[in-house]
Amino acid sequence: MNFIMLIGWAPKDNREIFSLAEFVDNFPKGELQTANPVFNRQKLDWFNGYYLRQKSHSELVKLFKPFMPVGGSEETLGKVIPLVKERVTRLSDFSFLAGFFFEKPEVDMALFGSLPYKEHLPKAAAALEKVIPWNNEAIQESLTNLIKANDWKTGDFFMSFRVALTGSRFTPPITQSAVILGKEETLKRLYQVI
Repeated sequence: MNFIMLIGWAPKDNREIFSLAEFVDNFPKGELQTANPVFNRQKLDWFNGYYLRQKSHSELVKLFKPFMPVGGSEETLGKVIPLVKERVTRLSDFSFLAGFFFEKPEVDMALFGSLPYKEHLPKAAAALEKVIPWNNEAIQESLTNLIKANDWKTGDFFMSFRVALTGSRFTPPITQSAVILGKEETLKRLYQVI
């Protein structure tokens, strides 16, 4: 509704977010533009993303559940939502962004491109074997120390790590994703690519 309201009317202050009651109070009668309204899918997605982010955690669990692979854990879904909440614009984005949490991805080796992943991944796996406790801070510290010790480019290393774990170059924060995947699954995926 918010999107449709603004197709034929532009408020003087360029405000974009209106409840129906606010729209009724602010809409000046007779100022509806009927010539050349533009359907902008990008803007519609922006509005949709905004309103999804206003939902409570429990509401999002219900909304994303149909987009979770069959047999996926609702507990995992609950952990994943905070990582994807700021990135989704449509409910269907959930499968693209978070499917790897529920099903082991097929890793297309072409995604590594020119990254020195054959150097990155064995050392990452060896470093992560020693990480206790398995939490975001410990994982980040271990991998950051590894990057410094080898004088690697941070972005290149984390892209290698991301692709190996997720099969994608576009994901939620990768060290937080590794926490949710768990140590055993994270190492299993690294070794599979190695």
